[in-house]
Amino acid sequence: MEREQIRVWLDTTDQVRSACDLDLLLFFTRHSHVLLTTEQIVNFVGYSQSEVAEALEHLLEAGLVTRLKGRAADADLYIFNGSGRGAPLSSLLDLASTRDGRLAVIDVLPKPTRTPRGALVALRAGERLRRAG
Repeated sequence: MEREQIRVWLDTTDQVRSACDLDLLLFFTRHSHVLLTTEQIVNFVGYSQSEVAEALEHLLEAGLVTRLKGRAADADLYIFNGSGRGAPLSSLLDLASTRDGRLAVIDVLPKPTRTPRGALVALRAGERLRRAG
């Protein structure tokens, strides 16, 4: 897949701004009706609480996901609404559903100003290994 085509899809949809947005969308395409707390979503997708909260708000405002407030244990029902949102978003999600495709899309996305939690954990583990060695 050419970077330029991915860039066109991203510009056309204007709904995927970060790797967290992409991974949340992929999560919701695989789990279109899910009852979870925000903390559980954070654990599933591996981003910080603030990144997930920002991405969730963006997807909710865009109408791609609906949140119905739950009563039990602060869990909310999230419903994915993006399946009929047009060819660019569908094409982007189809491509990103594979490991290589996801990496290609993330490579075209603007680089984050903060380090994702998983990368920070790996970095710290590497530092511990170097200090011990």
